[in-house]
Amino acid sequence: MDDSIRITVNLPLDLMQRAQQLIEQGFARDHHALIVSALDNFLCQVERQEIDAQLVVMMDDAAYQALNKAILLEFEESDWEALMMSPAGNQDS
Repeated sequence: MDDSIRITVNLPLDLMQRAQQLIEQGFARDHHALIVSALDNFLCQVERQEIDAQLVVMMDDAAYQALNKAILLEFEESDWEALMMSPAGNQDS
């Protein structure tokens, strides 16, 4: 096994019973895999929420909005050229 650490966790009986049902239904091969997967999914969800919160702040950040607009203007011509070269932009076919 790769780098890991052993921990002991006390879980409520009803939670373990629900977990066992998922294992029996084939959602995970055992309790270990189920717990690792659940924790990984939870941490990814929290990280996505943190990123979303940062994006909300960026929406109200005047300096960011000005920079974003400048970048869009800088690439406007090349974006148009790329669109015209693409199948979607080339309607002559």
